[in-house]
Amino acid sequence: MSFQIGDKVNFLNEAGGGKVIAVDGNTITVETDDGFDYQYQASQLVLAGGNYEISDRDVEKIVNQERNNKQDAQFYKKFKHLEKMNKSDEMEVDLHIESLIDSHKGMPNYQIIEVQMAEFKRKMNAAISRNMKRIVFIHGVGAGVLREEIRSELRTFYPGYEFLDGSYQRYGGGATEVLLRG
Repeated sequence: MSFQIGDKVNFLNEAGGGKVIAVDGNTITVETDDGFDYQYQASQLVLAGGNYEISDRDVEKIVNQERNNKQDAQFYKKFKHLEKMNKSDEMEVDLHIESLIDSHKGMPNYQIIEVQMAEFKRKMNAAISRNMKRIVFIHGVGAGVLREEIRSELRTFYPGYEFLDGSYQRYGGGATEVLLRG
């Protein structure tokens, strides 16, 4: 997808958006709604307006980017102020697709799960590296597919961490809490 100066864009992996103020190949400079200028890769942005249909190739690029820990570290330095944090040692992450990207029109279910799981892995790794006490992933009740994917990932790749259902009063059975330290 190509962007032009003046295009209104939304961030693919974070809430918010802005206006394109410079284009240098695949690097796009965006003035955020808060008035700050940040550089993004074109694959991290979508045109605002809601009619963007994401392709398999776009999702593959997103998932591959999430696997790059160096890029994650730089990304978190830039956007750590945007994360919803209850306390300095706790984090709450909403994995509903509507919270991650502005439009998922035309996306098949497996692509939606891939985007959600990429966000799960990124936030889980960030919480571990920050030595947080706990992290709560809000996945919703639904059919339970995302919940099971998260728990399978935790059992396979994070076996040292205990997890349980999030507070029923607060999340209604639609969250998984991971205890990162005692």
